[in-house]
Amino acid sequence: MFYIPYELRETKGKVVPKGPSFSRAGKVELNLAGTKIRIRMPPHRPDPRAREGYPSRYQKGYLDLAGADFNLPESISTLWRCGVPLKRSWRFCGPWFTGVKGQIHFTLAVLQRDLEHGETLFNPRVFESELDAFLTRDYSDEKSYGACDWQSPANWKVVIRSPVTAVAYDSLNILGAANVVKALSFPIADNCLVQLDFRIDQLTWTGGNLAKVDKQVDRQPMEQLVTDICNSLEIELSETAQQQLAEAQRRFPNEKISEHREPLNWMTPEDEELYARYLKNPELF
Repeated sequence: MFYIPYELRETKGKVVPKGPSFSRAGKVELNLAGTKIRIRMPPHRPDPRAREGYPSRYQKGYLDLAGADFNLPESISTLWRCGVPLKRSWRFCGPWFTGVKGQIHFTLAVLQRDLEHGETLFNPRVFESELDAFLTRDYSDEKSYGACDWQSPANWKVVIRSPVTAVAYDSLNILGAANVVKALSFPIADNCLVQLDFRIDQLTWTGGNLAKVDKQVDRQPMEQLVTDICNSLEIELSETAQQQLAEAQRRFPNEKISEHREPLNWMTPEDEELYARYLKNPELF
C-alpha cells in the first residue's frame, strides 16, 4: 500500500497514517557546556506543502557551549533565555493518495533561568515550580468563554534518565485548534534545563476540536515515534554539572519529583462564572 504526500482523493473513515521508520533513525549528539546529549531520530521529512524553510539542524559548533557559563542567545521572557539547537519535522501520510494526515514538529530547546542565590533546578521542588511558571506563561492566556483551551501538564510521568530525573507530560488543546504537545523536560545545570517538545498535528478536511479529529486521524503512530525517540535519549553530565547535582542531593536528600500531577487550573472566579453562563446558554455567545 502506498503512503505518499500527494492528495488526489478524499479520505473515507478513520485514517491510520504512516510516517518515518525509527529503524532509520540516526544519532545526534549535542555538547552543552560539556554536558553531552545523545538522541536518535529519523531524517527531517516535512509536509512538502509547508512554506517553512528547512529547519535548522544541529551542526558542530552551533550552541556548542564549551565554556564554564551558558550564554544563550534569545530572551523569551524577562526570566528565561533560550537556545534551540535542533528542530525537525516529520509527515505522516494516509494510504493511496489521501495525502498528509499528520505531522510532528520537534524542537529541542535549552532554557536558562536566573535563580535566587542557593536555588538549583536539581532540587525537584524548584524544578517543578519553574516548569509550572513556564507552562503558565505559554498556555494560561488562551481561553474560550472563560474555560482554558489547554490542559497542562496532563499524563504526567516521572522518567529516569540516569544521572538525572526527567518528567514527561502532555499539553492538550481541547477547546481550540486540535493540538497535542508531548514534552520531556530535565535539568542539566543549576540554572538550565532541556525541553524536548513534539507538537502533533492531525490534518483533516473538517477540522474541529481534539475529540473530533481523534475520530478522523489516528494519533497512535505519531505518539509511537515520539516514544521511540525519547527512549533513545542519553545524558552525560559535565564534571561541573555532576558536582552541582551531587551538592543538590546532599542539601535536599528528601526532595522528590511528584509521582502524579493534575493539570494546572488557570481559571479565575470570573472565568468560571463566564463559562457557566456559556454552558447554560451557548446561543447567546
